[in-house]
Amino acid sequence: MASLKVSLILLGWFRKKGPSEDEVRSASFKMWFVGKGFSDSSLVSQGNRKPDMEIITRVMGPEIGYLTTPIILLQCALILLHQRNNLPKGGVFPPGIVFGPTDLQERLQENGISFQRKLFLFDVTNSGFKYYEIVEFPNADGFGK
Repeated sequence: MASLKVSLILLGWFRKKGPSEDEVRSASFKMWFVGKGFSDSSLVSQGNRKPDMEIITRVMGPEIGYLTTPIILLQCALILLHQRNNLPKGGVFPPGIVFGPTDLQERLQENGISFQRKLFLFDVTNSGFKYYEIVEFPNADGFGK
């Protein structure tokens, strides 16, 4: 009786079994990451300045839980195994520091995870922002879709 009540409350949105193989194969993900910063490191020390650059990165790939996660973990493990000379020595580091100087992005792209970026410079001297797109990185066609 309790499981019937739970089923009615959840309206079939959740089930004990995971998704079917067809559901996993047909799923995908798309995420956007926005970073803001300065076009020149000397601007940081001037204080009370707003960042004058923005980078937007779109990451897309196959189903994120069952397909993309193992791809990322396996490629990171292979880098740890085969590119030890490119990794920082000693201590505890965030992933960006550890995998930054490696070919992780290329490995992920070869395995179906794509990265598309646009970099913007904007005018912060007037009130409000005026965007000036200055760089569109490779593979950025269809970015706004």
